[in-house]
Amino acid sequence: MCKMQNIQTTGGLFTDVIRRLILSNITKVFSCKEEDVEELISVQAGMTNIVLSFRLNGGKFIYRHPGLGSEIIVERGRETIIQMYFS
Repeated sequence: MCKMQNIQTTGGLFTDVIRRLILSNITKVFSCKEEDVEELISVQAGMTNIVLSFRLNGGKFIYRHPGLGSEIIVERGRETIIQMYFS
C-alpha cells in the first residue's frame, strides 16, 4: 500500500500543495470535512494522472487528479465526447 507522501508522478513529486488540493476537491464534492476522508491511497501509477482511492461515510471511491503536462498529452474535449458516447 502506497502512502500519499510517497506518491510520485512523471510530472514530479506528489507535493503537500497537491495533497491539499485533492482533499479540498473531495470535501467540496461530498460536503464533508477532511477528517472524514479515510484511507487515501494510491491505486495506479499513470503517465500523468494521480489516481487515489479513499473511504468516506462507509463507501469506497476513486479520485483521478490530472498531473503536470496532462493537458499537452490528452485532448480533454475529445475525451469528454468519447465518455458521453459510451455511457
